[in-house]
Amino acid sequence: MKLNPKIKAALESNANEFLNIFPIQALLSQLSSSGIISGEQVEEIKGLNTTKDMNRYLLNVILNDGDDMDYYSLCMMMDEINDAEIKTFAAKLRLHELIGMATYGDPIASKTTTMKDNEIGEENIEKSKSDVPANGI
Repeated sequence: MKLNPKIKAALESNANEFLNIFPIQALLSQLSSSGIISGEQVEEIKGLNTTKDMNRYLLNVILNDGDDMDYYSLCMMMDEINDAEIKTFAAKLRLHELIGMATYGDPIASKTTTMKDNEIGEENIEKSKSDVPANGI
């Protein structure tokens, strides 16, 4: 199964930050054991000169060959790192994914109110109108 377009968009829109802060060297064995990258890919990554190049390689693997579970595993790995910036980045990715789902009409995310919510809202609007003095002060 391929990567969900909303997840792909979240990764692409945050690619520069991913390249700069993802702790790939700390997570190489976990990435391999979870099946996100192969042993051969680990060796290719180790052969790269900079962390940014390593992260670029990983991001390309995820965007081109990954699936939703790879993405969620990656986010969980970032959550487990004892670094606030990395945890915040993982949360930002998830938020962008959710915003993308709401933007693209996900049936769950787009359902915002029920009939009861509408009735309560209208009642509160009418009440607030009656609380405002006629002269507007």
